Amino acid sequence: MGLFDEIDLEKLFDNESEYGKKLTFSPVTEELILRAEKTMGYRIPASYRELLEYRNGGSISDELDNSWLAAIYGISPDPGTWNGLEAMFDNWKNEWEYPDIGIPFGETQSAGHDMYYMDFRVTDENGEPRIVRIDNEFGNEVHYVADNLMDFVRLILKNEEIEEKQLDENGSATKALVVTRKKKFASALMPYWIITGVSKRDFMEQYGMKEDLCQHSESGHPISRIDASILDNIGTRIRNGETLKLELEETVACVFASTMDGSLSNEIILDNSPIKHLTLTTKGGFATVSYPVLEQE
Repeated sequence: MGLFDEIDLEKLFDNESEYGKKLTFSPVTEELILRAEKTMGYRIPASYRELLEYRNGGSISDELDNSWLAAIYGISPDPGTWNGLEAMFDNWKNEWEYPDIGIPFGETQSAGHDMYYMDFRVTDENGEPRIVRIDNEFGNEVHYVADNLMDFVRLILKNEEIEEKQLDENGSATKALVVTRKKKFASALMPYWIITGVSKRDFMEQYGMKEDLCQHSESGHPISRIDASILDNIGTRIRNGETLKLELEETVACVFASTMDGSLSNEIILDNSPIKHLTLTTKGGFATVSYPVLEQE
């Protein structure tokens, strides 16, 4: 079964214009693929090989007018042919100084100011590289687009604006967490800590906490069960009325808050949304222990 069997590739390409014909080369051969791999220093993944066997390069259909993708490179019989994969690989790497992280296979409507790449720094379980867009105009910023070429083509065929995620210099996706702490009464003036590096369950097990809230002494004061220095090491302080913005790794899955005495809030599960807004407030107090509560906006 082919990788694109359930994808209508006929709708992907421009089959009529003279420009589209110039970007399409004669049928690809194993010899051409091996030559291109040697030239670039990257293997041609199974998905790209299958796409080239279907059509060896071409411009994207005018019907996909909301797509930023303009063309997919094919392998020319002459490695020096302009718009052929090998010549364009050399052009983007050495003339435009794109980062050498994989294969620049997809030209955009910007005519070179940004490009779609197969990013070999991350591959899926089948060895397929992820697809990223590199913005040469903005210091070669890298944006995650899709897990592999098949998913990328599916997105293009939807003919919609693609939601991307900017990657850091190590190629990791990040997401933003914005927490606003509401101004409250005097007992809430002490700092709280936003904790994201560990689940609430693991945190409680590590520090021997059986309940969310710390206990009161006979005099009515909370009995601290954790040191502020520990909270500073694993969390970020947030004060009364403050808004805190954190850049998190994509793998961070949850967030909760702690008072300086170790009373804990509820835990919020984080999805992969580019930005998440939370409100932090205080409940209890006076005759009972004050404790934080996180709410999703």
